[in-house]
Amino acid sequence: MASPASLLEQAEKLLNGRRESNRDYLLETVSQTVRELVDSAQKFDSEHQRFISQEFPALVLDGFAKVERLRAHSRVCRIGLILRNAAVCPAAQSPDEIEELMRVAVEVSDREAQLLGELLRIQPGELGKQGRTDRYSAWTLWEKGPWGTGVDSEIDSVFSKLEALGLVTRIPPPSNLTILADFQNRYALLLKGARFSQFTRDSARSA
Repeated sequence: MASPASLLEQAEKLLNGRRESNRDYLLETVSQTVRELVDSAQKFDSEHQRFISQEFPALVLDGFAKVERLRAHSRVCRIGLILRNAAVCPAAQSPDEIEELMRVAVEVSDREAQLLGELLRIQPGELGKQGRTDRYSAWTLWEKGPWGTGVDSEIDSVFSKLEALGLVTRIPPPSNLTILADFQNRYALLLKGARFSQFTRDSARSA
């Protein structure tokens, strides 16, 4: 059996290797983004150019700080996509929003991101002026998701976490359902959830 000192040494090597790998991946993503910016700079309006020159560098540094201790490479990938899409998408000029999306990306697993994407798929264009899908549409559209109408504890667990992150909100059940009825909780997409799902795709140019 390895000694405690040996285990600590192995853990340190693993952590250092993970940091280097994550930084290298994010650096490549940012480098590719910078090359795209150079090619497209003349197309940007003055506000977008200000965002790139004044806000984007600090967001990149924040991204590097966030990825250092991540285990899952897919989470690093999502942070890279958020930075890339923030730079090239004209609609992404709020540094506070981009910083928040990266914070969420640290917390969201592949499965959670997948199910959030499914919710966006079945509720596209349904976000109203209040920044969420209206209650009736969200309740009826929910059944079109891969989860259907069945009761599933995983769905409850995933969407409860997404709700805590401010990406979705639980829909109060219809008044004709009683406490004795066993039914699946249903959720409505929030604007923040839609933005996160869009900005962690390969392209968010139309976000």
